[in-house]
Amino acid sequence: MHPYLDYAILTRNNLIHLDYQFGLTHQFERYYVDVLIAHRSLKSFPEVIGTLKTLQQRGYHLIMMSNSSWDIIPANAAALEVPFDIWTAEDVHTYKPDPVFFKTVAAHYDLTPANHWHIAQGYGSDIVTTDALGWRSIWVNRDHATPTTTAQPTHEVHNLAEILQWL
Repeated sequence: MHPYLDYAILTRNNLIHLDYQFGLTHQFERYYVDVLIAHRSLKSFPEVIGTLKTLQQRGYHLIMMSNSSWDIIPANAAALEVPFDIWTAEDVHTYKPDPVFFKTVAAHYDLTPANHWHIAQGYGSDIVTTDALGWRSIWVNRDHATPTTTAQPTHEVHNLAEILQWL
């Protein structure tokens, strides 16, 4: 999204837009604070924490790339119970799928297509861009969705624990 908007402003604008789309007056927007609170309170899927702990035990350096912001992401990361380096849209002033987000993180860690894996549930926000960059990726396709473009992940799984066969 250009120009970059702070996540809270973007969220409120999206709720206002929903009101507009449905011809409503503050029916979505009035839940703005509740939506932000809900984002801070997200829970992981049952297999996530165990899988992340296994990756940590195997020596992987975990990096989180999120379209969230720093007023929300610490609570989300803490709930995952393992240490992460965290990059938010707020850090790079752009949102995924913008390649600038991915390239900024890659430059910071000297990532190459051969020395890391990108694991994501977001097809449009992550897999499309990682495919264009030539990165190895694993798409956590929980909903068994059909890809919307010709972009292909290296592997596709239906829950996070299934990634362990390749890592």
